[in-house]
Amino acid sequence: MRQELTETHYGKNDYIFREGDPTEHFHIAKEGTVKCVTSAPEGRSAR
Repeated sequence: MRQELTETHYGKNDYIFREGDPTEHFHIAKEGTVKCVTSAPEGRSAR
């Protein structure tokens, strides 16, 4: 499995994926923090 892993770097406020995106990858946060939010019907972020 390790041969299939790809390391990708994201900056602050970058999106890793968005709600509703098709499930194609499994993500592992190696370091740092990740914020998970869902979209409210009005388009705002709901925490």
